[in-house]
Amino acid sequence: MTEYPRKERFIKDPISRRLGNLAVNLNRIGVFAEKNSAESVRNLLSESVRFIEWSAADTMPEVSETLVEFQVQLARWQLTWDKCWNDQAEQQKIVSATKTMSELVLNMI
Repeated sequence: MTEYPRKERFIKDPISRRLGNLAVNLNRIGVFAEKNSAESVRNLLSESVRFIEWSAADTMPEVSETLVEFQVQLARWQLTWDKCWNDQAEQQKIVSATKTMSELVLNMI
């Protein structure tokens, strides 16, 4: 699916559903990281960055700020992917951080 139709479909949902989708994605990153599914994690990182991009502006400023902080961290992992994925300690940080992010996003709804 091309990016534009996917975005259009995503932003039609109410913000609570968009945040719910983001929370699920963040949790899935942790689950797939625990299972050593690098490609799935990589895809979910990218998708989660886009979900935040498409949602943050439609939230309260304090929520938006937190989402952008999450987006920056996700993008850092993308940029340093090989280092992160090949280091067991970094992989565990990703698991822990994304599960925490997921819980925090659920609390924003």
